[in-house]
Amino acid sequence: MKDIHIEFAGGLWDGEHLYGSSYDVEEARLARKCYWATKAGAVGEHFSELSAKEMHQLRHQAHSSNHLDTHHDYVVTVHVENDREILVRLECADEDLRA
Repeated sequence: MKDIHIEFAGGLWDGEHLYGSSYDVEEARLARKCYWATKAGAVGEHFSELSAKEMHQLRHQAHSSNHLDTHHDYVVTVHVENDREILVRLECADEDLRA
C-alpha cells in the first residue's frame, strides 16, 4: 500500500504533517482517518471531525498546542499520487484562521 502523507496549511494546524507509515501508531491512525474521512483525499472534501483522544494526539505534535481545540475545519485542495506516496493537502476552510 502507498504511504499516506497529510499536510495541513493555514489555520491552527498550519505546517503539521501526518504520515501513515509513522512508527507512532496514533499518528499513522490519524493520517489514515484524515484520508478516509475526506473520501480518499478527494479535492473539495472537508475534514473537521476528531475525538478528544485524537485532539490530544495532535496537541502532542503541534507547535500551537494551546489553541488546537478551538476550531478545525479544513478542505482538501491537493491530491497527488506517485508509485510510493499519496499526498493530501488540507487547507484551512475558515477565513478568519487562514494564514
